[in-house]
Amino acid sequence: MKFFRLILLCTALSICVSANAEIGETDVIDAIATKPEQKNVILLLFQARPWNDESIKLFDKKIQFYALALSSNALVEQDPSLKGKPFRIVVIYNSAPSASITKHFEDLRSSFSKIKVDFVWGKKDDLLTLTDNP
Repeated sequence: MKFFRLILLCTALSICVSANAEIGETDVIDAIATKPEQKNVILLLFQARPWNDESIKLFDKKIQFYALALSSNALVEQDPSLKGKPFRIVVIYNSAPSASITKHFEDLRSSFSKIKVDFVWGKKDDLLTLTDNP
């Protein structure tokens, strides 16, 4: 368990260092992590930019890419070992979102739950908690 957390934390930190590997790249999944003892497949989305109109548009475009990758089964086709495992999208940000963005996250959580995908969010310090099973 500690090894998985270390790998996940190192991945998240490497993403945090490079602003190019975050919300600006709307057609990639920032990081994917699995753990043998845990069923969840973690899809990390890192939002390094401050929340503003531009970053929200980029976020929405990126989250649509995540939704397409999940609903089309593209991830399972690329890695058959993911078949049957539940997915969890973890959004990590530097600056706390406004109430309207938090409401948007809650709406996304509801939408993703319809395709049986967990959707959670929090600050970098919350990463390990967010990746654990509920």
